[in-house]
Amino acid sequence: MSASPFAFFRGGAAIMATDLAGTASTMLRTQLCGDMHLANFGMYGAPDRTLVFDINDFDETLPGPFEWDVKRMAASFVVAG
Repeated sequence: MSASPFAFFRGGAAIMATDLAGTASTMLRTQLCGDMHLANFGMYGAPDRTLVFDINDFDETLPGPFEWDVKRMAASFVVAG
C-alpha cells in the first residue's frame, strides 16, 4: 500500500473475498474473475476484425456470488479515482 492504494487493491482479491464472505448475497453463484478491477479491462481485436471490450486477466478466478465481482469493480473505480 506504500506504493499506491490502487496497487494494493489490485493484489488484494483474497482479502476482499474474505471481507465479502460475511455480507448478504443473492446466492447466484458464478465463476468470478476474482481480480476484477479497472486495469483488467481493455479493447481487443476479435478474429473477425471487430473491436471488443473485455476482461484481459483471469489469474484469480473462483466460484462465488456474482455480487463480489460487481462490488470489487465499483470499489476499483473509487480507489483509482
